[in-house]
Amino acid sequence: MKLEEDHVLVGENNKEINHSSMSLVKQVKIKIMKKQLSELMGKADIEGLSIHQLLTKLMNVDEGLELHHRSWRPALHTIHEVH
Repeated sequence: MKLEEDHVLVGENNKEINHSSMSLVKQVKIKIMKKQLSELMGKADIEGLSIHQLLTKLMNVDEGLELHHRSWRPALHTIHEVH
């Protein structure tokens, strides 16, 4: 599925800069079971979310899970040797 939309950015001196959607197209592959999709669409309908908002929410959750599943490393402090 390809999602396309125009983005407007405000640059220096508050001038609007339009970016064509063609340069910002992303492809996302989502694997989901029919039951999960049905539940997800039901929640989106209740919350009044568009498909774009729903996909954005899904991608943000996925990024959070990636950060959570990275291996934990302790914060080590440098111990200086005394000569």
